[in-house]
Amino acid sequence: MKKTNNIFRKIYPLNESTGLCTIEIALNQYEDIFNKYDSAPLERREIDLELETYLKRCCEEIPSKYSLELDIAIPAKIRENEKEEKLRDALKNHFSFQVYLIKNKRNRNNLNVIFDIFSGFFLLWIVAIWEVDISRILLSVIENGIVIGGWVFLWDAVSRFFFTKSKLNKSYQNYERLLNSSIIFREI
Repeated sequence: MKKTNNIFRKIYPLNESTGLCTIEIALNQYEDIFNKYDSAPLERREIDLELETYLKRCCEEIPSKYSLELDIAIPAKIRENEKEEKLRDALKNHFSFQVYLIKNKRNRNNLNVIFDIFSGFFLLWIVAIWEVDISRILLSVIENGIVIGGWVFLWDAVSRFFFTKSKLNKSYQNYERLLNSSIIFREI
């Protein structure tokens, strides 16, 4: 156990003064944080996809009991305090927007679960009260289709509730951690 903890500490050092688990990021220039194709103003720019993937992976690897610190290293010759403040705000805005989007996805997912449950039970109820003469092949095929449709809706509800909801919750927690993280800049 101690050896695993040492390996973990080498990859994600603990800031002794703050007690925060550090995610280290090295930049050649401030603009490396953002998607190079996004020309929106700084506070609304999208984060570079590779950086975002890296941050999400780090959040998954670092146990949730640790709060995070983003330690951004930048060459000394280009450091600017004003720009760093704007970058902090831009990163927080991005994480905040991602939290907002995930909340919306969770709400839509919950509505879809409810719709699927009602649709599934409704279709199965129709079959339960429908008295069909089995000798009529077309009606028998329709009845079987309705039964299958009912079970498909119910399975979709179960899948959304247990699997999709779990993924959305994990993603929400990761972005919340990033949103609440401390962001520091230092010289390379």
